[in-house]
Amino acid sequence: MINASKEKIGVEELDREDVIGPISWGLYCHLEKYGSYSYDIFDEHNVLCFGAGKLAWSEIYGTRRLVFTFRSPLWGGFFLSSMGG
Repeated sequence: MINASKEKIGVEELDREDVIGPISWGLYCHLEKYGSYSYDIFDEHNVLCFGAGKLAWSEIYGTRRLVFTFRSPLWGGFFLSSMGG
């Protein structure tokens, strides 16, 4: 986790079988952990989550991507974006 407002960096372990990749991690953070939908779009509870899935280092085409999940300040909804190859 990177917390810019508190200037802290760390790693967080999660023991949940239903969170298996970066999209489910982002949904968990926004819906359960931080409840970003209950706050203003520019509040610190509106987090930017990013990560790679379990297949990220495999030889399967299209799996080496970094996925970002966020609540859009323009539309207010939950969105995802990816980069890489």
